[in-house]
Amino acid sequence: MLARSARIYTLKHSNIAQRAFYATSEAPSTLATSNSTPKVISSCPKDTVMPGLAWLKGQAPVVALADEEYPPWLWTILEPRKYTEEEMKPGGQGFKAQMRKERRAKIRLSNFMKTQ
Repeated sequence: MLARSARIYTLKHSNIAQRAFYATSEAPSTLATSNSTPKVISSCPKDTVMPGLAWLKGQAPVVALADEEYPPWLWTILEPRKYTEEEMKPGGQGFKAQMRKERRAKIRLSNFMKTQ
């Protein structure tokens, strides 16, 4: 029972949001090996009014732009950072990030198991 609940917890808290932004129906491993990057499209069509995003009272409503009008870097925000081989060596930034990620996952799993 504990192994099953730990697996469900891991599945629920995995990086599902990132996988939802792939524009094609291919698996992430297939996308990583392809030469062309998948085109991510916005969830809002052009001229969609987005309520609740105005900063000031009386400001004109915020309207979505066409995908081409946004800067190219915006579509790469959700991609994981690619570390160089040098950064992945012990003491490097990539190594530290990986250790931090593993440590946090271990703490989350430990905290979850304490509630069972």
